[in-house]
Amino acid sequence: MPNYGRGALYGLAGTMVAAVVWATYQVTTDSYGMVMPVAAGWFASACIKRGMGSVDRTGIALSIYFTALIVFLGEFFFFAWSFYSATGRVSFGGSFGNLVGYYRADLKALFLIILFTGLGFVVAVINCREGRKKKR
Repeated sequence: MPNYGRGALYGLAGTMVAAVVWATYQVTTDSYGMVMPVAAGWFASACIKRGMGSVDRTGIALSIYFTALIVFLGEFFFFAWSFYSATGRVSFGGSFGNLVGYYRADLKALFLIILFTGLGFVVAVINCREGRKKKR
């Protein structure tokens, strides 16, 4: 029987780690790695599988949710760092405003992040399904 609580806890912990790694990658390389959402899908599903033991449809849904959360938080942390570097202060609203403003101005980047996050969802589902046991 799957352990949903532990799966969600592992997924949340993995999400925070992956989001910080995502933002750190963007800050240090000053580039946008499109492989990151795909890696986020794999990492989220690996954390869920590790926590739950056996993965069912709920585990797959959690993997997709945490993949999206990694992508959003990674981007938010990057824009929070950018806002802090530019102004010298920390502001949730300012960071979120910069994030929204960037994607409004650059629709190509928005399309690419949505596309690669979708690929991350596919990777998460495939990775979760590999661990499922066949019912007979």
